[in-house]
Amino acid sequence: MKKLTLILLTLLALTLTACGASDSTEAAATTQTDSATPTLTGPTLLVLGTFKLDGTEQAVTPEQAAELLPLWQVYQELSTSDTAAQAEIDELEKQIRKTMTDEQIKAINEMNLTPQDSFAIMQEMGIGMGQRSSSSSAQNNSNFTPGQGMGPGSGAPPDMGGGGVPGQMPGGQSLSQEEIATAQAARAEQGGGNAMLPNLINALIQYLQKLAGS
Repeated sequence: MKKLTLILLTLLALTLTACGASDSTEAAATTQTDSATPTLTGPTLLVLGTFKLDGTEQAVTPEQAAELLPLWQVYQELSTSDTAAQAEIDELEKQIRKTMTDEQIKAINEMNLTPQDSFAIMQEMGIGMGQRSSSSSAQNNSNFTPGQGMGPGSGAPPDMGGGGVPGQMPGGQSLSQEEIATAQAARAEQGGGNAMLPNLINALIQYLQKLAGS
């Protein structure tokens, strides 16, 4: 009887150990999957998050738009300047965050936006990912509204680089515009390029101009 009890206890212990190991493996796999998709940070998150706040309780008010507008205009100038110090750009980003409410920043952070989301938002609003445009062009098009686009040909993604025909992989394999733009968005967020940020800021400046009534 004692021997049977000992065997049963041993089997129970082995079963519990196996279940614990399985749970740990599943948790690790889930964590790895979650961390595999990077989320946006910095000015890209602020710009896209501000767009996403539109129509919600945390949407930017006309008064805030009037304060944010000159900050983003200066940010655009500094971010495209070859002489601006990174410390200046970082400090300006802090000022932009302080101009928004804690609730707005929290709502933006909780969106967990990814590079793929950035492409979807840009496509929805008609923001092109092509060549960089200056902040002055944004100021000259203050009637921008989501879905209006950024001008002729704005929807065409730029060359992927490396020679050959734009939109083709080495060997001639064609990629869809969505695949190209998604790859570019991921590259930009990972530091491989920043081609989309100026156009995003331009669109935001136009949005703020309209909201502020300027």
